[in-house]
Amino acid sequence: MQPGVDFIGNLIRTGGIVTGRVRAPQAQWLVGAHVLGDVLTALVCMALVVLLWSFGRELEKRSWSRGVIVAFALFVGLVGLRHVLDLVTSVHPGDRLSGLVLVLTTLVLWWTAWSPPRTWPALLAMRSPERLKRTHVERIGQVSQSQEERLEHTARLHLLMDAMPQIVWTARPDGFIDYYNERWYEYTGIARDGGGDSSWESILHPDDVPHCREAWSRSVKTGVPYQIEYRLQDRMSGGYRWFLARALPVRDDSGQIVQWFGTCTDIDEKHRAMEAIEAREERTRSIVTHVADGIITTDEAGIIQTVNSAVERIFGFEASELIGCDVSMLIPDFVGTRNNALLACRLQGGEARLGGSSREVEGRHRVGSTIPLELTIGEFKVGDERFFTGVVRDITEKKNAEAEIRLLTEDLERRVRERTLALTAANEALREGEERFRGAFEAAAIGMALVAPDGRFLRVNRSLCQIVGYCESELLTKKFQDITHPDDLDDDLSLVGRLLAGAISSYQMEKRYIRSDGRIVWIRLSVSLVRNSVGDPVHFVSQIEDITPRKQAESERERFFQLSRDLLCVAGTDGYFKLLNPAWELTLGFSNEQLLSVPFYDFVHPDDLDRTRAEAAKLTEGKQSINFGNRYRCRDGSYRDLLWNAVIDPEQGLIYAVAHDITEVKQAELEREATIAELARARDEALAATRAKDDFLANMSHEIRTPMSGVLGMAELLLDTPLDGVQRGYASAIRSSGEALLTVINDILDLSKIEAGKLTLEATPFAFRALMEEVSVLLAPKASQKGIRLSSHVGPGVPPWLVGDPVRIRQVLTNLVGNAVKFTDRGSVMLEARLAGRSPGRARVRVSVTDTGIGIPVADQKRIFESFTQVHSGRDRTHGGTGLGLSICQRLISLMGCVISVESEPSAGSRFWFELELDVAEEPPSSAVLAAEQAEVPPSLAVLLADDNPINRRVALGLLERFGCRAEAVVDGREAVAAYARGRFDLVLMDVQMPGMDGYAATKAIRRLEEDLGRHTPIIALTAHAMQGDRQRCLDAGMDDYLAKPLRPGPLREILLRWAGRREPREWESESGHPPETAVFRPRLLDESSGGDSAFARELLGMAIEGIPERLEKIREAVESADSDRVAQEAHNLKGVCLTLGAERMAAACQDLVDAGRLGVQNRIGSGARIVDASWDLLRQEVHRHLETLQEDAKESVESSRVGAAESQERDERPV
Repeated sequence: MQPGVDFIGNLIRTGGIVTGRVRAPQAQWLVGAHVLGDVLTALVCMALVVLLWSFGRELEKRSWSRGVIVAFALFVGLVGLRHVLDLVTSVHPGDRLSGLVLVLTTLVLWWTAWSPPRTWPALLAMRSPERLKRTHVERIGQVSQSQEERLEHTARLHLLMDAMPQIVWTARPDGFIDYYNERWYEYTGIARDGGGDSSWESILHPDDVPHCREAWSRSVKTGVPYQIEYRLQDRMSGGYRWFLARALPVRDDSGQIVQWFGTCTDIDEKHRAMEAIEAREERTRSIVTHVADGIITTDEAGIIQTVNSAVERIFGFEASELIGCDVSMLIPDFVGTRNNALLACRLQGGEARLGGSSREVEGRHRVGSTIPLELTIGEFKVGDERFFTGVVRDITEKKNAEAEIRLLTEDLERRVRERTLALTAANEALREGEERFRGAFEAAAIGMALVAPDGRFLRVNRSLCQIVGYCESELLTKKFQDITHPDDLDDDLSLVGRLLAGAISSYQMEKRYIRSDGRIVWIRLSVSLVRNSVGDPVHFVSQIEDITPRKQAESERERFFQLSRDLLCVAGTDGYFKLLNPAWELTLGFSNEQLLSVPFYDFVHPDDLDRTRAEAAKLTEGKQSINFGNRYRCRDGSYRDLLWNAVIDPEQGLIYAVAHDITEVKQAELEREATIAELARARDEALAATRAKDDFLANMSHEIRTPMSGVLGMAELLLDTPLDGVQRGYASAIRSSGEALLTVINDILDLSKIEAGKLTLEATPFAFRALMEEVSVLLAPKASQKGIRLSSHVGPGVPPWLVGDPVRIRQVLTNLVGNAVKFTDRGSVMLEARLAGRSPGRARVRVSVTDTGIGIPVADQKRIFESFTQVHSGRDRTHGGTGLGLSICQRLISLMGCVISVESEPSAGSRFWFELELDVAEEPPSSAVLAAEQAEVPPSLAVLLADDNPINRRVALGLLERFGCRAEAVVDGREAVAAYARGRFDLVLMDVQMPGMDGYAATKAIRRLEEDLGRHTPIIALTAHAMQGDRQRCLDAGMDDYLAKPLRPGPLREILLRWAGRREPREWESESGHPPETAVFRPRLLDESSGGDSAFARELLGMAIEGIPERLEKIREAVESADSDRVAQEAHNLKGVCLTLGAERMAAACQDLVDAGRLGVQNRIGSGARIVDASWDLLRQEVHRHLETLQEDAKESVESSRVGAAESQERDERPV
């Protein structure tokens, strides 16, 4: 005890161990570990002693405890640890032998500590030697019994395996086959002692030996089940049959393989059936692959399931890119899309198929272009699933061919070829794939057939039977040689031979079939060959399309080509004719051989040669030649005028042309031009005579009106003096005669104006019912004097307000009602209006005047509308009249676009009626009308006017001066901004299109200035455009309102009032001031622009006569220099002038030229400039005539002033 205490104390004091040869002092932790190892070893040793003592006492009562074994192992391990600590702490580095011994004993101890827990429990399970002996005897008995049972079990197992119809075998764990059942020896014929383990390889097919041997070796090595198909030789036939071999390993309780158990099942029939199915599937795939048309299969949702190679070629996509996508990405109008109403309807109705005819749709190529397609849709089911098959054919070439035929033969109908093909491709069960193929084959609208290499029909569809007229059973007994026309058979057989030889992969041809009824049908045949896996021909896949209608159309086209009176030709870009119709020989006298042998330029007139070459060059650039004229030389040396229309086929380099002989037409045109010139001279003479007549009438009117004014004035004065009855009668007769004479003069002047075309109609809103009442009230006194009843009636539905010329309508009604009153002695006169028809914005009103007067004989009813015609001359002398009233009425109604008619019977009365078709005007509120009449423009309103057109500025300034405004005018946007910055204005009138800074930019600049100045000035847009969207564009640019050109007093006054704060805009106002029709010249619009001032109007016309030619010259210069932007600008400026003058037709032509210039289309610019020039020629004539009218009116005004002055002087000189 004391040594241990001393050891521990020494350890604490020195930190080392004192021995005979000790190491140098160690680290504190190492010393502690050494001590701890000694303590633990002692404790485990004591525990082990206790456990062993306890085990000795209870040896016979209980089995060994695992705790004893663990304790022993722990003890031995700690001892080994103690040796390691001694090696580290106590052994001197020089004692190598001691260190080696410690290392070896440590390893032995640790192996001993690891081994007992694994091996001792089984050994120590024996509690005593007696039990071990008894157990040994029992185990020997059990083994003997097990061997007997195993032999019996093996015998029974072998007996069972021999009774099985399959081949059964067993093998050792190393793979050596040690047993075959009786079925093996029966099948192979091998003796039981004739083959060992390798005997199975002797009957195995040579091609199957390597992979079978490899698979068996792999299973034996890895222990995985063995399964493989191979062929074994049959001893009876010597042939091979397919077997399915399976083997499973048999394992013991420890998981070790003790035996292999295997079977061989005969699957030869199944394998051959699979090969047949695969052959049919391969044939189906070959048909789909080789068919020329694209085939797309989709489900009910329109998702693409399969496509063939033709679809890839047509649309430019790979098949992998299309599978799973919506079919609408290829064909938007495909019937199978999920949103298609037709599909939904058919699915709900339970129909089994979707039509059978093809239709034309548009497809989308990968690059984004559209493809014309023929699409045929078929439907089929696979189980409970529904699928759709679409057969598409690219008909681009067909469309091009139809366009070519339509160009050469305009009266031929477009040929329509109906093609459909319904095939399906299966990717599911083989049986379902065959069913889908059968559905597609039978549903095809074109003929489909599978043909054996010798020509026998193996399978045909219904469409082919319809084409050839045989039923299916009849056709299957024939060969294609039997129904092919003899003249086409050799060509067909030659192509078949080349196809079988592999020289070609497919072929197409057009040939004839002989139907069952003997008729001939033309068909287009497409044939491809299907081969099996070894390359032997299986069958042909034939597509037969009936092209009999197309052949008939080609025959008719050829007939048209031969019989056409026009000159039809096909020429090359080398300058030679390639094909001519007989009309050439009839027209020029040359034979076709002569025309084809030399360049066609040799026949062109020398003066036309350069133009012809230029036209041919234009054709080679891909442009069309339309109505090109030149002259061709005839055989007799004369020339014929030809009018050409031609196009080029750039791919073939051929020109297709039609020439029409217009020689006689040219001659007729020359004669017509001579006639027109003669008529023009006659017209000028007639116009001169008309002007002379007008001058005479004007002078006569002035000469008569002067004394007549005196007569009527004196008669009025005389009637105001005291007179007796006789004297008053005389004075009244003088006044009545003077008024009648004045009426005659007015009628003659009106008729003269109508005949000269100087009478224009207004288009203003008026109250129709009030006009009717005015006429009745005006003529009621005359009717009352004669004792007849005069009434008027306006039927329901007649709009209260219409748009027309109320003055002229009142003149017509007054004349008709006046005549009715004049020629009616008793009874009544009825003025009636009723609605005859209504359309949006327009109304057709029938107006009639009915009397019970003397009537008109039927023979005279056609003459009553002639000038100076009086039917009842006897009564006319009683009632008076010039015979001009009805003639004037008829012409006024004609100017309104209507016809006046009469219905009459002698002694029974007459009925005159006409129908007016007028625009409907909304009746303005009475308060608004009153306010508009009473409102005045505020005095001294400051207005800034910006317009680059001098005539427009002059008109606008004149109107503003009339309204009392102070106006300042500038010529462009920059000046407008500058003027606004230096002055203060109440309103700005801004032209939106000006050179330099336009109205939009000027408006934005002014708005920026307003932000600094702190005020807002209304800016009104002035534009010649009158489209609905222009107002919004102006408002978006910052403008406040919109006023369309040309300026009119009414709209301008409304704008001034609106923005002066006096009134709000009317709902019934129109944005555009233009009437719907266009005229060469509207003097009424000029009168509005000039405010009725004839002197101002003459000034505007004079400026136009001087300025328009200069503007036209600028347009011509811009056209010649191909400056489209300048053309648009100059045409826009000219358009503003035309609108101000009322030249609507020329303004419309200028607008077309503006559009062409902005688009930069040179051919439209040239034609548009010519139309503007022609419009100016017409306008110039109308302007000159109107100037003459203004001069005559001025003369009448001066004359009237002179007469009025004379009358005034006479009144002044008359004694009171």
